[in-house]
Amino acid sequence: MLNKLHIEHYKQLEPDMNSPKPNGFKAFPKGDTAYINPVEDVKFTGIIEFVPGTGVRGNHYHKNKLEILYIITGQIKALYWEADNPDEITEIIHTKGDKITIPPHIGHGFEAIQHTIALEMTTTAFDMADTFYKQT
Repeated sequence: MLNKLHIEHYKQLEPDMNSPKPNGFKAFPKGDTAYINPVEDVKFTGIIEFVPGTGVRGNHYHKNKLEILYIITGQIKALYWEADNPDEITEIIHTKGDKITIPPHIGHGFEAIQHTIALEMTTTAFDMADTFYKQT
């Protein structure tokens, strides 16, 4: 299952500033910059806040949507599973600078370890009908 999930540690990825779509992370004295450019054009963006002590956020999968999550600040515990095997869960800790590409049919839920801000991007238009929540 994890071979379908793509995690990039952007803080370790030097962007090619000569590229029209640089990808990576640069630390500057005045503040860090993350260059996040998926291969396909972005159709939807959102900023998500994760608050410690409030439980798991998400807990769903999509049949069509490829979801990209970039951790701006903080630390979250991610729970991943295949849609047809919801009981086999993989836990991963994500921190500032992680870019996670979640393909369709991979379930995901996130719980804040620290107060976390993340950027969500998708290469498909937003469609709430494509969100299928995990049965608990």
